[in-house]
Amino acid sequence: MKMKKPLVIIILSLFAYAYSSANNISIINGQWNGNGVQVGQPIKLLKTEQGILKEMASSVLDENYKFNFAFIPEKEGFYNIECSLASVTYNHTFYFKPGDVLGVEVKNETYVLTGKNTPENLELARWYDVILPIKEEAVYFFNKNSTYVNFFPLFEGKLTELSSYKQQYTQNKIFTEKFQNYQKFDVLFNAIMFIMSPRSVHPQSKDYPTYYKEINIPELTRTAALLEYPFCHSILNALFYVKNLVDGVPVSRPSTTIESDLSYIVNDTLKGEFIIMRSASVRTYEGIEEYLQKYGKHLITDNQKQQMKVKETELAKKVTTGQKAIDFQFPDLEDKEISLSGFKGKVVYIDLWATWCVYCIKEFPALKKLEEEYSSNSDLIFLSVSVDASKDKQKWADFVRKENLKGIQLFAGDAADSALMKPYNVTGIPRFILIGKDGNIILKNAPRPSSNEIKTVLDAALK
Repeated sequence: MKMKKPLVIIILSLFAYAYSSANNISIINGQWNGNGVQVGQPIKLLKTEQGILKEMASSVLDENYKFNFAFIPEKEGFYNIECSLASVTYNHTFYFKPGDVLGVEVKNETYVLTGKNTPENLELARWYDVILPIKEEAVYFFNKNSTYVNFFPLFEGKLTELSSYKQQYTQNKIFTEKFQNYQKFDVLFNAIMFIMSPRSVHPQSKDYPTYYKEINIPELTRTAALLEYPFCHSILNALFYVKNLVDGVPVSRPSTTIESDLSYIVNDTLKGEFIIMRSASVRTYEGIEEYLQKYGKHLITDNQKQQMKVKETELAKKVTTGQKAIDFQFPDLEDKEISLSGFKGKVVYIDLWATWCVYCIKEFPALKKLEEEYSSNSDLIFLSVSVDASKDKQKWADFVRKENLKGIQLFAGDAADSALMKPYNVTGIPRFILIGKDGNIILKNAPRPSSNEIKTVLDAALK
C-alpha cells in the first residue's frame, strides 16, 4: 500500500518505536474506517496457531475509530488484525518481531501504512497492493458481479506479473523464507476462494487455466509450512473439491473419501490437522468414537489430541433436543403446498440447501445413495428445502430436474429467513435437521449424508 507520513504521526511513531524496541513490546497504532464500522466495535488481534486464527486480544474503536495493541509476540511471524473473528474478509496480515511497531489505517479491504514501519511490513504492504485486484474478485465478491470469464484472464495476467516479483525492503532471512511460502499460499487461497464463492455461472473443466490444472497437492503438503498461513484450513477444506472440479469429476459421482484425500497429503502433522478439520461433520458421540477408531492414529501432536478430546467430551454431553418441530409450508416443483406437519408419524430428514452452495451440492451424491438404501422404508421421508432467493425459483427448478434430485423438493425462497433460518437457528448451509415420528426435533444439526454416522442415527430414529 502507499505510505503517507504526516509529521505528527512520524514523531509519535518514533517515540513508540524507541520505547517498544527497548522492551521487546510490539505496538500497533491503528485506525479503522469503512462502511458498517461503528464506534465501540472490537478489533481483533490474532495469531495463527496450527493453521487456525486465534484471538490474542481486542481493542474497541474509540470516537475517532482508532485502536491500539501492545503485546510481546510469542514468536517472529505473521499476525492478523480484523473486525470479525475467523472471517476471511476485512482481515489483514502483518509481520512482527519483538519490539516492532505498526502504524496502519484500514478501510475494510484496503489499508495504508502510517509513520515508521518495519521493512517486513513495508514488503507485505507492497505484496498486498499487487494481489489486491484478484482478492477483490475472489474474497470481496459481494462487491462485484464477476464470473470466471472475467476472473481467469485477470488471474493469469497477475501470475505473469508475479513471476517477476522480487523482495525489496528486507534481507531478514527468517522473513524471506516465511514470505516465500506466504506468497505461494496467498495466490492459491485466492484462486480457491473464487471457485468456492457464489457465482451466477461456474466454469467447466476445460475452462480452468493451467495454474489450476497444475496444483500439486503432495508438493504443497510436503512440509508443515501451510500451517503458518492464516487461512490454512480454508485451503485444506476446499483443495480436494476444487481438484475434482478441475479434473472434471461430475457432481453425480461420489465425493472423494477421507482415505483418498489423505493419500495426497505428505506431511504427517498436516494429516492430523486434516483429520481434525473433517471431524467437523461428525455430530454424535457414537460417530466421533467410530471416527477416532478409523483416523485417530493420524493425530500426532498434543494439540491435535487435545482438540479431539474436547470435541469428544462435548458430544458425550450432548442430548437430543426433544422440542416440538416448528411447522413450515412451501411449494414443490408442481407448486403444490407441502407442510412439515403433514409427515407426522414419519421420520423426516431435512436438507437445507441452495443452488449457489458448493458444499450443499457436494453432499448430493451421498444423499442420493442414502435415499436409495432407504427407499423401501416408508417411515423415512427425505425433505429438501431450497433457501435460494425467490427470484431464482426457475433456476432452482431447472437445477433439480437437471441433477435428477430425489426425495421431496420444496422451495422456501425469501420466506426462508423467517420460516426456517431463524426458528431453527440456522446460520449456514448445508444444514440437516432430523425430526422424529412424534413431530419432535431429534437433532437440529444432524450428521450429513456423507458422514459415517448418518445410518446409525437414522436407524435409531426409525426404531
